[in-house]
Amino acid sequence: MGGLGNQLFQLAAAFHLRDVLRRQVVLDRQFYSVTHADMDPRDFEIDELPHGFTVIRGRGRSTRLRALPRALQSRITTRGARVVLFNDAVAEARALGFSDPAAKGLIELSENEPPFFQSTFAPLMNAATMRSLLESRIPLAFQPEADSPYIGVHSRLGDYLNDRWRNDLGPTDPAQLLELGRQLSQNHGGLPIRVFTDSPDVFEQLCPESKIGPYEISDAVSSWDALTAMARSHAFVMANSTLSWWAAFIATISRPEPVDVHFPFPWYVNPSHTDELIGIPGWTRYERRLLPETASFPPSEL
Repeated sequence: MGGLGNQLFQLAAAFHLRDVLRRQVVLDRQFYSVTHADMDPRDFEIDELPHGFTVIRGRGRSTRLRALPRALQSRITTRGARVVLFNDAVAEARALGFSDPAAKGLIELSENEPPFFQSTFAPLMNAATMRSLLESRIPLAFQPEADSPYIGVHSRLGDYLNDRWRNDLGPTDPAQLLELGRQLSQNHGGLPIRVFTDSPDVFEQLCPESKIGPYEISDAVSSWDALTAMARSHAFVMANSTLSWWAAFIATISRPEPVDVHFPFPWYVNPSHTDELIGIPGWTRYERRLLPETASFPPSEL
């Protein structure tokens, strides 16, 4: 479920299950067969990766494997495999305890938020796998930074402005992101600032200074294009967005020199254990300031 960034995290978890635990994995894309009123439109975007997984395209509204067509469940069972929900598999693993290596890995996977491939059970084992797959899909993201270097700033707005997501994830104040971008620009020789956002009209209304001066709004069309361009930033200010995370991750693992990355705290509106797991060594944490609820923007953007 979710957008490209979430899909890549789920793919990383799938690699962990497949390669470390020796489990067959099915990617269920039924989430994309219906419209979700509380979030921006999403598409299944990882089908071009040579991941080799079986993909279920069903028409049902549920993303739970128990909702698979009976005929498909029957075929899977006939081939000697069980259809098991992740949470049920974790419960079975806990019953076995840490004496079983596969159970140990599954328990650890359930107790850690992404990035799954940084677990102690399989230290960075799948980072190389994810890199090879991403590099084959967006090779430009792994090339040296652009000929005309820029500071990247990502502002995730969109459905974060809706009541449900505002109370959970909450939009970071774009003015704070620009402040951080200006600081990075000063630290890196006055480089221009390129803003990546899903809501350019809202961003410009909230930050009118972005229409002048050393700023530009990225014209990236697709999520893959935005991921590529963000990953090629000379330095980068992340939003609390999984797409932001992957851009910073690519830049971090592909550059010979450390990349100046600023990542938000807390990731959600309220601090959680996720905050201790989401960062990569060398990244700089900034205290996130939420966009005030009194902020005004075009009603059509809600």
